[in-house]
Parts: sequence; C-alpha cells; structure tokens
Amino acid sequence: MFRLKLGNAEKDLNFTPIPENPLGGFVYFNMNNNDMTDFITEGARLIADSCQELGGPNNVILFTAETSTLAIAHILRVLYKYEVHVMCKKRRPDGKNVVFEEYCAITSTKPSTLYFDADWKCPVDKKIVFFDNVCTTGETVRAAAKVLMQLGCSIDICIMLFTEGEERNYVKVADDYVINMITYGHLPIVNLEVSTIKPQFIFKSDTSLPTYDYGNIRLAVFTSYTNKDAVVAYNNATGCITEGKNVPVRVHDACATSELFHSEKCDCREQLETSLRMISKHGGMVIYLPQEGRGIGLANKLKAYELQETKGLNTIEANIALGFPQDIRNYIAVKDILDHYGVKSIALISNNPRKKEELEKVGVDVVAMVPIIVETQSQLCQKYMTDKALLMSHNIPVIKFYDPTDDYGFLSNFYIYSFWGTTFLDFSEKVFIAKSGEHLYQSSKFTDVNIRNEILNASSPREAFDLSRKYAAFIRSDWDNIKLQAMRHALICKFRDGTLRKKLLATGNTILAEESESDKYWGLPANNLGKILMEIRTELKK
Repeated sequence: MFRLKLGNAEKDLNFTPIPENPLGGFVYFNMNNNDMTDFITEGARLIADSCQELGGPNNVILFTAETSTLAIAHILRVLYKYEVHVMCKKRRPDGKNVVFEEYCAITSTKPSTLYFDADWKCPVDKKIVFFDNVCTTGETVRAAAKVLMQLGCSIDICIMLFTEGEERNYVKVADDYVINMITYGHLPIVNLEVSTIKPQFIFKSDTSLPTYDYGNIRLAVFTSYTNKDAVVAYNNATGCITEGKNVPVRVHDACATSELFHSEKCDCREQLETSLRMISKHGGMVIYLPQEGRGIGLANKLKAYELQETKGLNTIEANIALGFPQDIRNYIAVKDILDHYGVKSIALISNNPRKKEELEKVGVDVVAMVPIIVETQSQLCQKYMTDKALLMSHNIPVIKFYDPTDDYGFLSNFYIYSFWGTTFLDFSEKVFIAKSGEHLYQSSKFTDVNIRNEILNASSPREAFDLSRKYAAFIRSDWDNIKLQAMRHALICKFRDGTLRKKLLATGNTILAEESESDKYWGLPANNLGKILMEIRTELKK
C-alpha cells in the first residue's frame, strides 16, 4: 500500500507489479483499478489549470495516448471544453492514412506503436500539450513527439500527473525534444521481495573536511538512481545527530547564480553560509540538493530571469509563463538521508512553510521551524524577498503600514510632516515646504503652476488627493510613464529630513508593504510604494 496524493485527492492504493520488468522491482498504479474517480477528476482539473496559463481552450490543443487517460480526456472535452486528441495503439479500423512511431513502454515491457491521423492539420497558432498519468522512462512521450513531428508540430508542454523511477530517463526525453515537463508527484521504487520502499538516494562516501569559515565539518555524498548527488555537511559536536531527535537541519536547494556567481537577485548564498555557521556552532546538518530554480533547472531559471527583466514578471509569474508550477521540488532524498543517520525528528532551518509541508509528506517529522533572516543591501534581492514573503508566505518579517497614525504611519504618503521639497521635473528651481509626501506627489501631476500651488497649499493630504481628481482633465499627458519617478522624488525629499530618515533606517532590512484597502498599485499586491521606500532605504545606508 502507498499513500498517494494528487492535488486534493488522496487515498491508499495497491501497486501492480510489472512481470519480468527489465529495471527490476518497479511497480505502477493503474488508474483503471480501484475506485479512481477522485483522482481522475482531480487530474483533469490540474491539467486544465496548467493549460489555462497558456491561454485556455482557445489557445491549447491536448493530446494523450490510450488507454489509461481516456476518462481524463473525456472530462477535459466535456467539462473544460478542450480539444483533445487520443493517439491510438492499434490501427484504426476505418483504414485512414496514419503516421506512427514504434516504442516500448516499460509498464508493458512489450513493443507498441502509436498511430494518428495523417490528414490532421496542425494549427500554427495553438499550443500543443501532451498529457499522461505516469511517466516512467519517457518512451510514450518520445513516441508522441515523433508522431507530431511528422505532422509539422512539436509539443510545447508535457503534463504528467506522476513521474516514476529514474529521472534521467524522462528528463532526457524532455531535453531532446525541447519539452517543458510539469508533474504533480513522484512514485517511489518498491522492493517487491521485502515490500518496503527502497531508498532513492544511496550513501556513497563520508569524510572530514577542514574549512576556512566553518571549522572542521564532515561531508557526505548520497547518489540517486538519476546519477544526481545530494551533499550533506554535518557536525555532531553536540551529539544532536547521534541522539536523533530535534536535529537542526537546513534543506538547501542548489543556486549556482548566487553561490558561484554572487548574484544580487536572491539570498541563497547568504542563507547557505548562515546555515553552515549555525551547524558549526550548534551541530546539525545542511542537506544540499540539486534542485536549481525551485526545480526547473538552471537553463529555465535563466529564462525566467529574462522574463522578469523584460516583461516585469515576478518570480512566480515567470515560472508559470515557462509552463511550470511555481515550485516543483521534491524532498524524497531528505527522508533517505535522515534514515541513514538515524535521525527521527528535525528542527528545520527555513522560512518556507511549504518546505515543511513537503518534508512531512515524505515522512520527515518536523518538530520546529528555525528562522533564517539574512542581511542584504541589494535592491534586487529585497524585491525577491518581498515576493517570497508576500506571494509565497515565507516567514520573513514584514512591516505593513497604511494608517498614518499607527506606529509605522510615517511610511504612509498621508503622514502629515513638513519637510523641504522641490517640484518634480523642476520648473522653477524653487525650494518650498511640503506638508506631506502626498502633497508633493499629487502636485507633480500638473505643469500648470497655479494648480500645483493650490495642491501644495491644501490643508490636508486628503484635500491634495481630492484636488488632483478635480483637475484630472489637466494632468500631464506623460503621467503614466513618469508617476513612479514622481513618487520616488517625493519620498527622497521627505526622507532627507533627519528625523524621518532615522525612522526609515530603523526598519533595518524588514520588508515594507502598504496594506491599502483599495489601491492595488501602490499597495499590495504590486506594493510599488513599499518597493520605492526599500530602495531609498538602501541608498540612505550607503
């Protein structure tokens, strides 16, 4: 029995052994066995959700191969209105011309052939998505890709409800045919002789390692069936590992851009170094996994970076634009490694509650979360940390402000405080006293001196705001292009004041976010006001 989870569907399932399997000891679950209604429905929903990111039924054509996904295909057609084509494993009885590709599916261990209508015309303006329930070696995907290539098409996205077995097999197929692969879970390898799950990561070596920064630690390597190595740095000086309970553990995913090239885009290097210093003093482990870019790989991570720079997407939006969920990492290796050392429970060094959830899914007992907050002066990194805090629910300190009378009300543009200012894109070189940041910002919308002065002399920030609405017909034509600059100018003037500057600097590196009830541009989720405040704070520290 294995506890299988797919989205909101979950149940214990029996596995079906594959007779004379050449890989040895493989098992697979059959969606036609048992009562799989919940899994079929949930699988269709997940596939439809992923395709929605590509434009939905108007922009996506779905393909699958008979027979295990026929029920899912039916739901996608009827309920979600997708065009779905099924590739046959037998020649069509009507004798139509066909294109075909021979292959050998590991679940049957027998040669098979995929057939499809040779007269089908591939639309040039549609995305092609291939889906299946389980991908073990990628042979079915390879065959489907070759069939479609004969028709002048290529698979844009491959969606597998589950992967199974050796990752190198299906990843190679995806790489060879330029397919982005989305998956929602991984099935373990089962030892049929003893009916227990085999470790996917096997201990290989362990040695002492003297370091410049972390003293003498031990370094171990575990290798998976995919030929990917997991590295473990550990220190048992306090006896915590031998004791096996509440062991401090950092589960760290590789980040070449930060750790090797010192990128300003994230805090991964700082988190790794901080964690190593923690275990050098207090004992524990750092488990280093080859899961670059939240599992999408280095090449796709760089593509995501490019989308962030050119399209203004955040880290989640960029992954989705490439056809991936926001996070596809798995932590099966961690359970194998902890079992090797006899670790029964851990204190997880992380700010990420999802990581705790994923570790618990594979059987790791996480008894506590140990926060890991690092200092950074990079504006790019602060933006990333803001996204992690506000979009991915990481436990990173956030100062949320809105009401100008609260403790952090001075961050609000409606905070009443007189300071020296100059008009944005100065027309007069005149230095004046502004009554609030809102006064200065709203006045910047106008080139008419009389309107600007009326707004600057308004009795309150609210009146300044209302006056700008009154004179909306006279707002400068380029305002949408320069309003971020105008707000930045207003805030620079405001925080030149010594008292306000000290208050801003006192917030340290904490994320600043305006929690507006109505303004989603300056407030959450865009949080443009908070971002500019953090940028200015960084500049003032220099």
